[in-house]
Amino acid sequence: MLKTMQPLRGIAGLADHPPLPDLLDGIARAIAELVARNEAAPYAADLFRAAARAVSRAAQEIGAKGQADPEAADAQEFARRLGGLLGPAGEVVPIESLYFDDAGPHIVKQGVPPARPAKLGNLELVSHGEHLRQAADALERALSSVQRELRVHALVGTFHSLATAGSGPLGTALGEFAQAAREAVARGNALHDTQNFARHIRDAGAILSVAATESEAAMAPRLAAVTAALRGVAAPLAAPPPRPAPATPHRPPAPSARVAPPVGAAAVTAGTAVAAEEGPGLVGSYQRFDRLVAALGLGAPSLDVLLAGPPALPSAAPAAAAAAEDVVPITALLYSGESAVRRLTSLREQVRGVLAGTSPDGAVLKDLIEEVFDLVQLGAGRSA
Repeated sequence: MLKTMQPLRGIAGLADHPPLPDLLDGIARAIAELVARNEAAPYAADLFRAAARAVSRAAQEIGAKGQADPEAADAQEFARRLGGLLGPAGEVVPIESLYFDDAGPHIVKQGVPPARPAKLGNLELVSHGEHLRQAADALERALSSVQRELRVHALVGTFHSLATAGSGPLGTALGEFAQAAREAVARGNALHDTQNFARHIRDAGAILSVAATESEAAMAPRLAAVTAALRGVAAPLAAPPPRPAPATPHRPPAPSARVAPPVGAAAVTAGTAVAAEEGPGLVGSYQRFDRLVAALGLGAPSLDVLLAGPPALPSAAPAAAAAAEDVVPITALLYSGESAVRRLTSLREQVRGVLAGTSPDGAVLKDLIEEVFDLVQLGAGRSA
């Protein structure tokens, strides 16, 4: 699937057609998450079906109207399912709640505490800081709620990396910050109060960006202050009002009417106009694809169609009969009269030129003599 998506993500004008680039990024993150879990989640198939519908609808709308609907229902469904995959697994259950209500012993065998992860270096901290600042800018530039939600989900992986940043004052502060940020995403506050959420993310990124020049002791309290402010954003909010149902269900854009191919110079003019209207960009590619599908009469893709071989090209319309003109007799094109005399004179000079050479060419001389006899015969026939 990643190999199939790679050519799409490399299209030059992809960023000009939201939410298509964010949809492709979300699909890539979903694949990476499922591969990391090393298991097939029960809802993975529904997630990718929603992704296919969202990308297909965006492509159709770009080809038909030049831009996709940023609030399309298919894109909203994919964003919701992606949030269910990347979001937290739920509240942590305290182990004390699993004890029997007696004197114990409650812990029969002491478990081995997990090893602390390696501490992040200054270069990694600076890289995370720059990424957080760019992500905050991208959140504020989002043009729709779908685009904003997909970009929020893209930060979940970063928060997971920061939560295991290691020990020490800064490592502990990073873990608290990552937990607060994940809570804000899980409760939906990152979407309903995006400005404050992005501001706190940017502040944390600015602190981490100077890790190469400042000490952990100086950075940890500043990051703790950002975490406290972020926990205020993560506080539960009132449930947002439900989105109104669309008045009419979505219908795919109707294909353009097929036009009979023009004839002669009109065909060249029409082809040039269509090519200029389609253009070389992404929109032109989709328009060109729709035009070719309509011209060839292709239906839905299927294995039977693939095995049947390429479709037969439609036969071109017969050209209109040319206007009747006067028929020129072949005899009118032959030498006669003065023209025959002038041609004989020129042949005499050519014969003299061939004979004057050191080694006359017999084949050339024979052709010239035959033409002389033909001219004499034509002249005799005309005079008769």
